[in-house]
Amino acid sequence: MRTFLFALLALALLIPLAPAQSYHNPVYLVGGYGTSSTYTYYPTAIFLYDKTGSVPTISKLCDLPKPTYSSQYSSLCMDYDNKNLLMSNSGTSSSIYPWSNTLLHYDLATKTWTSLWNGQRVSEHAGPGSYKYSYPYRNPFVDQNGDVLFSIYEYDRHTSPTTTYYYTRAVYKYDRATAAVSTVMTSVQMGFYELLYRVGKDIDTGKILISGGRSQTSPTTMRYAVHTLNPEDGYNPANRGFWNDGSVYGWYEYVRSLEQNVRNGYLERPYYTGVYVYQLQPGSAGMTTITTIPTASLPATNCYGYSGGFDLQTAAKPQYHLNGYASTTGAWLVHYDVNSWSVLSHETFMNKTTHPEYNYFYNYQFEFYQGRHIQTVRDTKTRNRWDILISIPHLPKMPFVLAAGASGVRPGMPLPDGRNINLNADPLVWVTANNLLPGIWKGGPGMLDGNGEAKGSLDLSSIKIPSTGLGQPIWIAVAVLDPKAPCGIAYLPDTYVMRL
Repeated sequence: MRTFLFALLALALLIPLAPAQSYHNPVYLVGGYGTSSTYTYYPTAIFLYDKTGSVPTISKLCDLPKPTYSSQYSSLCMDYDNKNLLMSNSGTSSSIYPWSNTLLHYDLATKTWTSLWNGQRVSEHAGPGSYKYSYPYRNPFVDQNGDVLFSIYEYDRHTSPTTTYYYTRAVYKYDRATAAVSTVMTSVQMGFYELLYRVGKDIDTGKILISGGRSQTSPTTMRYAVHTLNPEDGYNPANRGFWNDGSVYGWYEYVRSLEQNVRNGYLERPYYTGVYVYQLQPGSAGMTTITTIPTASLPATNCYGYSGGFDLQTAAKPQYHLNGYASTTGAWLVHYDVNSWSVLSHETFMNKTTHPEYNYFYNYQFEFYQGRHIQTVRDTKTRNRWDILISIPHLPKMPFVLAAGASGVRPGMPLPDGRNINLNADPLVWVTANNLLPGIWKGGPGMLDGNGEAKGSLDLSSIKIPSTGLGQPIWIAVAVLDPKAPCGIAYLPDTYVMRL
């Protein structure tokens, strides 16, 4: 792999350089908030905020499904195909709002919403007047098989012989092949009432991360553990572990993210006010404050930034974007320098001047539009076989190289222009980059098609693997090549991790 990169670098020295793209294509999915009676007050839609041109633009991508009683809290993501959208929609138990309490899919081609799962269900406890509802509580998460994990809050009222209320937090899985929803883990299984919030993935192990919270009576406080589950054993709750046990003070829910800084492997993110930047390390240590941001660097004194994300962490100067609103200024984005966690800039993209039809600009959604560049999808017919989907729509018909490694992302392979291939050089990287594992690995080098897409595969069906898996993570990286670009690499997406 290093020989291949050095050859690209040598070629680049002979040809006038074109600039490399260090960050995601600057088109962002942002969105609003709505209730049954306030559609005219809030921007109840999903918008595209496009900064690719000389003048930024914002346009409506789609309306939220109606009628609904909804609170859109950072619940949006690109689907596995990097074309369509997934959204979880919380709400109410009332049957007059059929789009409440649902896991939703939006097809951009047909411009239609589909309910993948509806949480308004018949009570498990018989009795007159009994009812039950479950609603997705936080973000949908696409796992390494292409299925969807999502956390839920469940309320069950039993009225016979006496009125009793049951409350449960859980993580469910939507199986894409069968359209069935199954329970992954519940607070009841854990033996105590645990709040289960977000689902993410550990870049260092490929294990699923689940943020939690439970009360402690002496001293009275909340503990916010980060749990782990193993994809290879089907998320068996008996094998649940801790990324951080929350014994001091773990990852507070209002931070609303389970995304790590790849350079150190720690959970890092600005607090929703934008003022504090928090960090949590694995183990037992508590959450710490990295820095405090002067309010003068923020769009307004009272900011509410509920969603956001790291831009490409292969960049020489990684950035974080926090998305939110302030009642005095409207909807905004704040851009942070991840190396120092100082504010680089901020802008307001929707307010009463630009959109006088709205009175408020509650803005809870954020996602990089078409930013899911690598995604594995399990073959439904062949055990231990995955397609590797590559999607970089803004760079069609460009050459690429795909590689996998077995030794992690740090320190990776630094490039002379400051970017970093977050993949440690090992024999597997060299073998897969040169496509030398026929029948097992199909990668490249290759060419993206006219839609900026390509497909590789990993097929371990010929290898005897126990039903509980090998427990071995592998890391997959792709580079879009251009001899005119620095180091011969025009675009370097984030590394993807999965477990075998």
